[in-house]
Amino acid sequence: MPAFYRYPHSLSLPNDVVRQDSLDYMRQCADNAAILGAKILLVVPSHTLYGQHVEDARLRLLDSIDWICRYVSQYELSLGIEPANKMVSDLVNTSSDALKIITELKHDNLGIVLDTGHLNLTKESAEAAVKNLGDLLLQVHVNDNDGFHQQNLIPGDGTFDNGGLIELLRATDYGGFLSAELAWDYSLDPVPAIRKAAERLRDLLQQ
Repeated sequence: MPAFYRYPHSLSLPNDVVRQDSLDYMRQCADNAAILGAKILLVVPSHTLYGQHVEDARLRLLDSIDWICRYVSQYELSLGIEPANKMVSDLVNTSSDALKIITELKHDNLGIVLDTGHLNLTKESAEAAVKNLGDLLLQVHVNDNDGFHQQNLIPGDGTFDNGGLIELLRATDYGGFLSAELAWDYSLDPVPAIRKAAERLRDLLQQ
């Protein structure tokens, strides 16, 4: 999971030096993922630069993802595009936006990672997203928020229906991971938050 949604990295900027540096960072992340035995490498689309046209940024993003897909083809690695809320990206906000990229690029190693926090903020239907993605759904990031701010809370401390999502995943035979993605606020004393998140997810999975 590369740290990849703010300066200095972006796959869509018109500055070729910055974009090439960002591609090199993804190359290093892919190499490290292969060494570690990871199966999925995350791609987080960023924002357009001030004054940059959205279509220009989108085309540069497509070109970058195309290059990364070709590079990681040497490994047993899939790339997962993560749709994000508008504070993070104005290029890929929904699963439909991500599906459009996959359709255009036609790479077999390209799929989608859903994040419950972003789903809650974009108001995209979790049911529609899960059903539309099928085998293209590679992983699910689980966190929570109040529906207005990106908070990365412990599941159940916000307004997202995590139980409903798990039912949807069961109905579609999803076989991937649920990965708790919690906020920086928990980092000074992370263990209680991790335990609480794990307990709640286990309870939901056992229902």
